[in-house]
Formats: sequence, structure tokens, C-alpha cells
Amino acid sequence: MVAQDVLKSVLTPRDLPAYRLMGRHHAKVEVFVETPQYIVRTADTKSELEQIFALRNRIFFLAKGKVNRCMRLEWDDFDVIADHLTLIHKETNQVVGTYRALCSHFTGKFYSSTEFDLGSLLQHPGVLLELGRACVDPEHRNGTTLPLLWRGVVQYFKQVEADLLFGCSSFPLLSTEQNQNVIYQMLASDRTGDDYGIRPLSVFHPSNHNYDMQPATEEMLAESAKIEMPPLMALYASAGATFAPIPAVDVEFQCFDYLTVLPKENIRPAFRKRYGL
Repeated sequence: MVAQDVLKSVLTPRDLPAYRLMGRHHAKVEVFVETPQYIVRTADTKSELEQIFALRNRIFFLAKGKVNRCMRLEWDDFDVIADHLTLIHKETNQVVGTYRALCSHFTGKFYSSTEFDLGSLLQHPGVLLELGRACVDPEHRNGTTLPLLWRGVVQYFKQVEADLLFGCSSFPLLSTEQNQNVIYQMLASDRTGDDYGIRPLSVFHPSNHNYDMQPATEEMLAESAKIEMPPLMALYASAGATFAPIPAVDVEFQCFDYLTVLPKENIRPAFRKRYGL
């Protein structure tokens, strides 16, 4: 049995459209960054896409002890219109990280709109770039791989001449009390902003999942345990991004999604210098 037939034999019917997608996908924007250990490039082969979707499945579902709707692959309809930044470990030639990019040059459909009413965001002048589905294999979370992926993101950003970057930043769901603390702390944070009137769709709204959306008092904040931002959210914050004040509750992925917005003019000088913007 040839390798192609082996792949088909283990895919569920839900996976088969992804298999067909892999056969016709081509990179829209070429990105290439190389270090002694890794390469970041835009995926353009069936093997790379298969590894990306399998990696996403492992990180988003299997690592949490959950079973994905697909047996082997995590994918959706946005993958066919996206570019996929791919982190490759040179020694093994394996995909160990990825980032998905959806640019308004190529589509008017964005994943964020499936969870949020994006308000006036889509009327922002210029080129919009949505980032999402970011993940790195745990064995390669060494402090260099996420910044390396971001070097690829910056290359992409510059080539499409993007004016605004946005996307969903995920905060893993914890205990009920800790989840409420996250909401309180983010509502009280100067990192949240409401410039575009972004709100989660009703089915994702925290109040429909029994979370209190009233701003916390100083006493409540003092009594709540401090919850640290995940590294990717912290990176966005360091770049100058703001987060919509109310998250979407993503039950499937077991996280709060905070709509993250970063206009080009708001990118901080230190971040520009570090990544060559």
C-alpha cells in the first residue's frame, strides 16, 4: 500500500475534504526565515499541510485529553483560503509550529466573525490581516520558536502591506473561580479597548455561560488570585495590541477567546526594532 493510500485509509469522512484541500493548496505569499535549527516558511506541500493539521489536533485536543471531531486532523473551511506559516525543525524535517494568516487581499471572510460581531473593525481602511491557530510542539517551546514564528509573521505583514492585525487570543479555561478572575482582571486592565464596538455573538457571550460581566471592585480584585497572561497574549500586549473587553467562550477549544487588535500605527518602537518593522 503506497503512502497516499495509507493516509486515506486512516482518515474519517470528516477528514477527506482536508485531504483534497492539501492537494490543491498553494502559498499566496512566500515567507522564509532560517536559523541553525529551524526554518519558517509558508506551507506549499501536501506533507506540510498534513503535519500542520495533525499538530493542531495534538495541541488543541489530544494534549487536553479530548477527542477531536476529526480522527487525525484539525482543520476548518478557512484553511483553504489561508496561508500557513510553518516552523520546521531542520534536523528531523518535521513541522513543529504553525500560524495561520488570512489577508483581506485574498478574502473577506475571517474566522473571528464566527465568534464575534466585529463592529466597525472590518471598515478599518487599508489591508487587514487576521492571525490564528498558533501553536508550537511542547518539545520545541524553548524561548526562541515563538519569536521566530513572529519573524515570519512580520515578513508576511510587510509583504501584504497590512494596516491592521487582528485575531482571537486564547486564554485556557481553568476552574470556574479562576475563569471569573480572568474576566474581572481583563475588564479592569488598561490592555482592553472598545474602539470598534466588538462583542461576542450571543452563543459565545460569557453571560450565557453563567459568568458575571460586571467590572470587579477593588476589593474583589484584591481577593482574586492573579492569573498570568499566556505567552502569546503577553507578546501581543508587548507589541501594543489591545483586547476587546468581553471574550467569547469557546467550549470546543476550552478557552476564552479575546479579540485582539493591533493597528500598524500602534506598534511599539521596541517591537518594531526587534522584528524589523
